[in-house]
Amino acid sequence: MKLRVLHDDTGRILAAVPVDTQAPVQVGMRAQAGQSVADIDVPAQHANQSLEQLLPRLSVDIASKQLIVK
Repeated sequence: MKLRVLHDDTGRILAAVPVDTQAPVQVGMRAQAGQSVADIDVPAQHANQSLEQLLPRLSVDIASKQLIVK
C-alpha cells in the first residue's frame, strides 16, 4: 500500500490518503511553508492496518522519505 502524505518539516503527518494507481484521478494536496507532500510505501508489517490505526503511530523520516514508527 502506498500513501500520499502531507507532513511538516519534523516528519509529523498532517494528512494522508491511499494512492490508487488504477484511479483515473488522484487526490492532490498543497503544501504550505514548512510542509511537504510525498508518496510513501507503507511498511509491510503495517499494510493491513487502517489509516486511523497507522497515523498516530508513524511519522516520516525526512532524509529517506520513509514511514517510521515514532
